[in-house]
Amino acid sequence: MRPERLVLEGFGPYAERCELDFRLLGKSALFLIHGPTGAGKTSIFDAICFALYGESSGAERRGEELRSHLAAPTVETSVTFDFLLGARRYRVQRKPKYRRAKQRGEGTTLEDARATLWDRSAAASDADEGRPLATKPNAVDDELRRLLGFSAEEFRQVIVLPQGEFRRLLTASSDEREEILGVLFRTAHYRAIEVALAGAANAARQAAQALGERRDEVLRQAEVGSLDELSASREALAATLGEQRLELARRVEEARRVRAERDAARALAARFAEHELARAGLAAVQARVGEAQAWRAELEAARRAAPLVELLAALDQARGEVATAARAAHARAAEGARVAHAGADAANAALAAERERQGEHDGARREAERLDELGGKRAAWSEARAEIEERAAKLVEIETQLAGRVAETARLEGEIAEREAARQQAALAAERVDGLTAGHEAAAAAA
Repeated sequence: MRPERLVLEGFGPYAERCELDFRLLGKSALFLIHGPTGAGKTSIFDAICFALYGESSGAERRGEELRSHLAAPTVETSVTFDFLLGARRYRVQRKPKYRRAKQRGEGTTLEDARATLWDRSAAASDADEGRPLATKPNAVDDELRRLLGFSAEEFRQVIVLPQGEFRRLLTASSDEREEILGVLFRTAHYRAIEVALAGAANAARQAAQALGERRDEVLRQAEVGSLDELSASREALAATLGEQRLELARRVEEARRVRAERDAARALAARFAEHELARAGLAAVQARVGEAQAWRAELEAARRAAPLVELLAALDQARGEVATAARAAHARAAEGARVAHAGADAANAALAAERERQGEHDGARREAERLDELGGKRAAWSEARAEIEERAAKLVEIETQLAGRVAETARLEGEIAEREAARQQAALAAERVDGLTAGHEAAAAAA
């Protein structure tokens, strides 16, 4: 940290505004603050500590005790400190809690403590306060501890040594001085690296010891005395293993060939079984040939009876005509009876007319009897026609099945011839299968 500017007002012996511009010293790394006793030298360090931590450099006085007794009631107590931290500029301003005289009336009023921290890295002038980072005392304390890396006590020990405290540093024990200098030069991360390296070295030693013990155990199990003997034994075992792998590959290939021949023999046996099923189906079809011939005879008889269907249709038409004639005759008779009731002469005339038409009535009666006889024949022909149609449909179905069976029979006969030749070859292959199976089992056991 490098101080740049300190502004005091109503603080300690500085009753009025006082500004110290350290930038006038240039880049000098060393300068002296001197003056007679009571001139306010220590108050400068108190102001810097108060601005940063809200305490005096010696921690003897609290912030509210740092107000100047000579300050006018209208003057506020405040400290503004500009400092450089690395390449960035910051400004912190603190005002302690204190009692001041009321501006109106008698008595005093309590001013609360206030603090603000700004980042002025981009500020163009002293009047530009920059970007605020914290606006409350506690928040400012936390942010400054984060930026500086020191607490108030550590800052007083290693940065600002109050009067009488330098001897304490010189007379401190080695451990205390090491702790103070460690905080001053921030050696904590080096200590962490040292601890980590020590741990890694210890782990490496333990790993090396474990590897040595494992090496000795491996040599003992291999019954050798050194790594050279182990390497020679390993090379010999590798050569033996290579020969065994070649033999295993040969045996595996032989086993694969034997399995392929076995699968081919099984497939051939399955085709023989299919052939036997086809022959059984052909025998069943041939057994139904006689039944199909009987159905065919019935179908021929039905076809010969087909002309009777036309006669049946004529019968229906004649019966309809006779019924129509009968109805007309009855209608005429009813009309004649009605006219007969109208008068006797008309009745006699109608009776004579009816007697003259007696022959027509007799013919109608005979025609009706003939139609009744034809009606009975018609019922018989209807039954015959239904039976004929049923047998014709059945015959068509049988002929369809017969045609399919004949085609299947022709195909099966060709396949039978092929499978007979294949069976003869399978018989020869079956003899080889037994030998190959035994060889396969031996090869599998060897593998």
